[in-house]
Amino acid sequence: MDRSYLIAGLIAAGLVAWIASGYLFAEPEPQAAPRAAEGRAPFAVEARRLVAEPVTRHIVSQGEAHPSREASLVAELAGPLEEIVAPQGSRVAQGDVVARIGLGDLPSRLEEAQALVEEREAAYEAAVQLGERGFAAEQTLRERRTALSSAVATRTRIEREIENATILAPFVGIVDEFAFDEGAFVTMNSEVARLIDIDPLVVRIAVPQQSIGEVAIGLPAQVTFVDGRQAEGEVAFVSARADPQTRTFRVEIRVPNPHGAIPAGISAETRIPVETVPAHFISPALLSLSTEGLLGVKTVEPDGTVAFHEVEIVQAQAMGLWVANVPEEILLITVGQGFVQEGEVVRVVEGAPGTPTEADGAPGDAVPTGALGATR
Repeated sequence: MDRSYLIAGLIAAGLVAWIASGYLFAEPEPQAAPRAAEGRAPFAVEARRLVAEPVTRHIVSQGEAHPSREASLVAELAGPLEEIVAPQGSRVAQGDVVARIGLGDLPSRLEEAQALVEEREAAYEAAVQLGERGFAAEQTLRERRTALSSAVATRTRIEREIENATILAPFVGIVDEFAFDEGAFVTMNSEVARLIDIDPLVVRIAVPQQSIGEVAIGLPAQVTFVDGRQAEGEVAFVSARADPQTRTFRVEIRVPNPHGAIPAGISAETRIPVETVPAHFISPALLSLSTEGLLGVKTVEPDGTVAFHEVEIVQAQAMGLWVANVPEEILLITVGQGFVQEGEVVRVVEGAPGTPTEADGAPGDAVPTGALGATR
């Protein structure tokens, strides 16, 4: 036999034997490892000790500033608008002349009415004297008295019409607008001008029905107008009936406005303090959802088990949240809270005490709080 064929046969036989040995002498596969929950060491989490701080909870609402008083100055006499004494934007005191309507023939009619009154006074006096002497009948005396009363009423009516030709300001305020120009004919009962009083301003807000029980007349309120100006006000009115469409209650806050510096119609945010509660400042990333879908935080109890606390968000800020309904002192899980469940035993790596920030995630937007807010 050729030597080369012998060598090739030996190599082939060796390969077959080596491959077969893997099946014959293979080690049995190890059994599946037990579940981590059954025999593993406690999961390590990082936690920080927090102590609650007093935080004032507010009802936060958006509203709009309105005049505290508003009046429509109506013409009680028909005629041309003879003179605008206080133009638009003028500040007037109570009783100041705002405008005058032309009198027309009223002065001459008043002279005639006065002459008639004098004439009928004389006739009545003569009838009285004759009646005392027995020369005038009682019927004549009554007729003369009635005629005099009619003449006096006519004169009084004309005098009132002349007074009505002058339009006066009923209170201190600002002439907001005129409906007519000078010289225009004004019909009776038409609006000539509008007067507003913006000191104080009234900021009207809508408070949800869930919070209306906490609002009372006399409570202080912080008001921030859309242009950045701030003022302190006071709750002056709380509606006794909810809006049937929105189920909110109208609340009015009076805000001092010296010299009318802040205009009416401007938007504003109001904050009404209702109570002071202990709260913790945390990162939004540390919030968790329970199996029931409740929003809360996970803490470590003294026995090393994980506890879940449903929270109330008292205020949302750019850097975090103030949350209440949590024990005043907690060991808050800041890293690993997403990997442990309530009741599970954990091993704590305690971080530095203080306020946690974004310890377990990237910075996120603050969670909306609806109509609630707070300040420390």
